Amino acid sequence: MDYTEQLKNYIKDQLGAGLSPDEIVAQLVNAGWPQEYVHQGFQAVQAEVVPSTYPATAQAPTQRTQPAPQTEAAGSGRILPLLK
Repeated sequence: MDYTEQLKNYIKDQLGAGLSPDEIVAQLVNAGWPQEYVHQGFQAVQAEVVPSTYPATAQAPTQRTQPAPQTEAAGSGRILPLLK
């Protein structure tokens, strides 16, 4: 396994564990990884994630001509739960 694969796997694992990119960079640099390699690792992770999120065949959303239906009165105080 080359260093890029090692870094990609580490970065994905740490992001999945809730660490911020800045925290991950600090960990890797403190462990002796050159900043250029760390940057390349993040670029490789981003290249895997971004294209799968926005497929090339996706079209821009169409503009609504009518307002969206309201199911609750505005200002009703209800907050939708965050889905994880």
